[in-house]
Amino acid sequence: MSAVKRIMKVLGHPSSELYEMKYYKVWPILPTVVILLAWYATEVLAIYATDFKFNYNNLTNVNILYTFASTVGLFLLWTVVNWAVTTLLDGKGSIREIFCATSYALIPYVAVSILCVVMSHLLIMEEESFMTIFRAFGLLYSLLIFVSAMATIHDYSMAKAILSILLSLAGIVFILFLLVLFFGLLQQVTLFVQTVYMELQLRR
Repeated sequence: MSAVKRIMKVLGHPSSELYEMKYYKVWPILPTVVILLAWYATEVLAIYATDFKFNYNNLTNVNILYTFASTVGLFLLWTVVNWAVTTLLDGKGSIREIFCATSYALIPYVAVSILCVVMSHLLIMEEESFMTIFRAFGLLYSLLIFVSAMATIHDYSMAKAILSILLSLAGIVFILFLLVLFFGLLQQVTLFVQTVYMELQLRR
């Protein structure tokens, strides 16, 4: 079975198809990378291509590197943190399985995001609620696949899968907090070194 057919089956029957993929150890990396990059491209597309009526972004302040970090970077961080957390909780999923299964869950959200960009050029302001409904549907569909995927690949009950997700999110927040502290300290050290250098230059 081709990778595309498997992914389409995951969207319809996530638990059974992911279980089969885990059993036969079929986890193609290329489709996963394509989905991940499509998510990043969709976020950039939504920023720049959404019609002005529904576009609340300040395009002068948009940083595509920040968008990359908040999509691809966050995805990779999730993969590592979830693997670490579930290892402690006797999870059966490998880092490759987490990487692939999480990307499959993104498909409904990405598809609906693209649809909303198109709809923004066809609808009027009073019809914005339709876009909101579509976005909510795409997000909910992705969340359902995501939770089901975590339960399947780690061989967890639904309650334990949700617990592992919450612990992983807490771990991500903690790591991001440490990164903010680190870069803040690095900035202070850099400023101190520059100040000392300037003082030495002025005393010559």
